[in-house]
Amino acid sequence: MICSNCGIDNDDNLKNCRSCGEELTDSSGRFGGSGDDGGDMWPGAAARAASVEYAGFWKRALATMIDNIILVVPCTFLGMLLFGGAGDTREAALVYNIINIILFWLYSAFMESSSRQATIGKSVIGIIVTDINGERISFYRASGRHFGKIVSSVTLGVGFIMAGFTKKKQALHDLMFDCLVVKKNNQ
Repeated sequence: MICSNCGIDNDDNLKNCRSCGEELTDSSGRFGGSGDDGGDMWPGAAARAASVEYAGFWKRALATMIDNIILVVPCTFLGMLLFGGAGDTREAALVYNIINIILFWLYSAFMESSSRQATIGKSVIGIIVTDINGERISFYRASGRHFGKIVSSVTLGVGFIMAGFTKKKQALHDLMFDCLVVKKNNQ
């Protein structure tokens, strides 16, 4: 089925475009799906899609700032505990950075794949992470999304800024792993 938004050819059993996340419909206006008749009419799907409020760049940036503040305290304490007397050695800095990478990843992936669907920062702001269909994401997808932020970073931040300009307010790492960040009351 061809996406009316981006023109990408998708498998007939998909409900949303694999590229842009747009809801797929065939020429008769029926939604994509795997029903015997070639598509499901998804009761309430159009109304649900119309009521979703996507979280834009600034809400997401504020949530990230809150999460970073929350994580800096234990990471700094752990670094002082482990390396307080070690001085500024390359080995200590390397180990400290590896520990930080692991802690930030586990925090993000576990929280976003939990029933809460959000880190503490996202919860404070009132936003959650979902898949394209509004469902909870897996730990695997949350991990991919987390490490996908590296790609968003190496594009000189353009991958993050995309959240302010894409139709569903998706950053590059959201597009890579078919995720949305939406207001919590949409669920």
